[in-house]
Amino acid sequence: MVMARLRTQTYEGAVKLLGDSHERVTIGNNTTIESDWMPVEGEEPGVNEQFVTVRLHGHAIVRLYEHGVAVRDCGYVTATTYERINAFLPPGWTAHRKDGRGYVARRLGSEVESVEGDAWLYVAQP
Repeated sequence: MVMARLRTQTYEGAVKLLGDSHERVTIGNNTTIESDWMPVEGEEPGVNEQFVTVRLHGHAIVRLYEHGVAVRDCGYVTATTYERINAFLPPGWTAHRKDGRGYVARRLGSEVESVEGDAWLYVAQP
């Protein structure tokens, strides 16, 4: 399988590419990024955390945070979806498919988490 050439695979690189733009930026074949914000739990209203959403064919499959990554497959357990997810996982983590289901695992350990459709799975940076 030929790996996609993406213009960035990190939060820092995505923020730099987006600059002050609030538009989607194409980073690879059928793959875009956009800035997004969410309220910070336990903080005053209006305190938000920035993250970058990575979309494949318009489906949000990765959220890049300053200190971690969240992934989901939106029910598309395809080679391309998992190739993109793998491109953004921190070192030491890998995503794979088995028997029609998706998983994220530590490469050198027994920690394995199931990726379930629209549910976000958060993976912290090491």
